[in-house]
Amino acid sequence: MTPAPLGRRAAAWVIDLVITVPAPLAPYLIVAVVVFADDVPLGVGLPLVAALVLFHLLYAPLLLRRTGPHAGQTVGKQAIGLSVRRSDGDVVGFGRALGCELLARSLLGIVPLYTLVDLHSPLSNDPRRAIHDIIVDTLVVRQ
Repeated sequence: MTPAPLGRRAAAWVIDLVITVPAPLAPYLIVAVVVFADDVPLGVGLPLVAALVLFHLLYAPLLLRRTGPHAGQTVGKQAIGLSVRRSDGDVVGFGRALGCELLARSLLGIVPLYTLVDLHSPLSNDPRRAIHDIIVDTLVVRQ
């Protein structure tokens, strides 16, 4: 397994970010602006926000657990030719990928500067693993 080059890894991250942030947010904003103008009732806004959060948290875990030619790939990693593997080379399971999203990215992301350090951590170690990769024992590799 060859560790992914940092530039390709960053490109895949940007593609996934474009999918997980603005794409599901756009319909919500359109509905909020057009239908509700000034106020979005809590009964409408809260379920939509919850759906967006769930989409963001489940995007990677559901895609990474796939088998076959796209195993271990999000849309961004698939487009760039990368995949995520466990350190033993096996496919990442749903639980490990969900743990990565919930603990190693979302919860730790609340800590000031964590995300900045996490994004730069592949520069400082040999297999180019980010902190979230180290926590869940995964590697981003060339396909």
